[in-house]
Amino acid sequence: MSGVCGIIDFSGRPVEQADVDAMAAAAPYRGADGLGTWRSTAVSLVYQASHVTPESVRERQPFEDPASGLVVMADARIDNRSEMIAALRCTSRATPAGSSAWTDVDIVVAAFLAWGDDAAARLIGDFAIVTWDPQRRRLFAALDPMGMRSLAYRWDETRLFFATEVHQVLAAPGVPVRLFEPAIAAHLVSAYEHYDWTPYEDVLRLAPGHALVVERGSLRLKRTWDVDPGARLGIRSEADHAEMFRTLFAQAVSARLRSRRGIGALLSGGVDSGSVASMVGTILRERGADPAGFRTYSWAFDELHEIDERHVSDQIVAHFGFTSVGVAADSRWPLCDHPAHGTPRDGPFCSVYQALIEQALGQAHGDGVGLMLVGLRGDVLVGESVTDTLGLLLNGRWRAMALELQAYRRLRRTTLRSAVRRELLQPAASLLTAQLALAGLRRARRQRRRKPPPWVRTDFLARTGMAELADARTHAPPGLRGGARRRRYEAVFANLVASAMTWSEKLHAEAGLAMADPWSDRRLAEFVIAAPQWMVQQLHAPKRLAREAMRGVMPEAVRRSVAKIPPYPLYRRALEDRAAHVIEEVLRDPLAQTLGYIDADALRAHYAAVRSGARDDPGLWPVLTLELWLRAHHAV
Repeated sequence: MSGVCGIIDFSGRPVEQADVDAMAAAAPYRGADGLGTWRSTAVSLVYQASHVTPESVRERQPFEDPASGLVVMADARIDNRSEMIAALRCTSRATPAGSSAWTDVDIVVAAFLAWGDDAAARLIGDFAIVTWDPQRRRLFAALDPMGMRSLAYRWDETRLFFATEVHQVLAAPGVPVRLFEPAIAAHLVSAYEHYDWTPYEDVLRLAPGHALVVERGSLRLKRTWDVDPGARLGIRSEADHAEMFRTLFAQAVSARLRSRRGIGALLSGGVDSGSVASMVGTILRERGADPAGFRTYSWAFDELHEIDERHVSDQIVAHFGFTSVGVAADSRWPLCDHPAHGTPRDGPFCSVYQALIEQALGQAHGDGVGLMLVGLRGDVLVGESVTDTLGLLLNGRWRAMALELQAYRRLRRTTLRSAVRRELLQPAASLLTAQLALAGLRRARRQRRRKPPPWVRTDFLARTGMAELADARTHAPPGLRGGARRRRYEAVFANLVASAMTWSEKLHAEAGLAMADPWSDRRLAEFVIAAPQWMVQQLHAPKRLAREAMRGVMPEAVRRSVAKIPPYPLYRRALEDRAAHVIEEVLRDPLAQTLGYIDADALRAHYAAVRSGARDDPGLWPVLTLELWLRAHHAV
């Protein structure tokens, strides 16, 4: 939850410290524990410190290496500390004497001095790292591959502006604020192919697992890490897979318990948050720590009983002796207390359930919690619709294959013939296509065209280049063959997921909390993508791998029955009744129509049908958030 920002003029013109101070001031919550600066005539860097780990209080950033002159800023939590320290002690660089003496920034600095740019691939954890080499006049900035930190930037051929958040870049004097309409069109049609786009012209975001390099008057991007498409686990039994996954998950949770303040967790009735809380309880027992110091926050629906999950979460709390906090949820519908819980200046992307989440984060901060554990990436890592019925067939799992086909029929409300074609014949054809290396045919099959919402103006889509809409997919590395493994990669590293992580981390930081997601551990992602996908997820046995891994960790009765209940009725309550007056006012004379983005008549007709119950799938949220964002930040 710390921050980095800076301005570097590669033509040698002076940079005013006040300009960078304005960038830091735009996000004051990131510098709760003070600011550090480093400057020269044409360079000004500011580190905004918010100490999370016990070691972080000893960090002094920006750090300047006295021998090389390298300057480093790192908003980082390094999880493979022991491995990195052991490797670095084999180098010739001077390093701290004992393991406990190393801060995460010590590790980062030593790694870059030893291995240069390659250090980014060796580090495991959540990080945004910026290095400046005054001798070579070279900037290198890198993000962790899971997208748990963010970095926005603007490059005008001579001067680089960069910061943790988009609006910090906009706060720098002289940075023009112009809307970038292709990004706005992409938001309206829910096209997430370009994570790097922001709704501001010439202001971009660095993609996860990538680095920004500026030297000799030019900027380039490069990937720092990706999965090994040829990696295989070398184990066969499901029990061994579950045991290895449990070991890695324990490491992921343990690494995220390094906190100098109280720790809490958002706990629902689902597998993801339940696994996190249960592993925390198991670790605390092994350490002999008091579990009452760990607080869980669960939605308390006293009116909408059908979506209350405390009958599950309370069992976990009671089993481990946690302190449970109920978050009053019935009144936290979308658009409640309008215009509170609005969209950030960074862009119109935000969750339908922002008000609900903010309620929990506010309570946690008031309770003295400084670190919140979440389970955001669990669905895409071990769930979703990534199944492998063909894999069940090829591995002789006949009964499981039959159950899977039945589950697909029920889910899709289709015939057995259609299920066989979709789940067996098409994957078999895709596998054959991959083996024959018919890449062009494979891409053509995957580019399914989608229709934009009827209220988005076609001339707007045409002028922004968004008229031809294809399903946006994250591009898997060459050689990642096998349809299910490729789809798992696309789900885990989807741009939509990365955008959600960026938004959620910012929301936590604004509430004075650090956010950590054990399901977003790179080691877990590598394991799951290398594993046989029929072991990971099955429609008739959802999140099979995770459930098996939680044997002996999660209370058995919960492990068997745990299942997430989406709070969609809360959204329906807002659309049909509680927020109707807000929505009608927003749609009465929308600024988005004035700017030529939407057809308000079509949108109002759609909302009327939704409110009357004639339509079940509203699809309204992107256009509502766009309108609220335009009014709050760009009204003319």
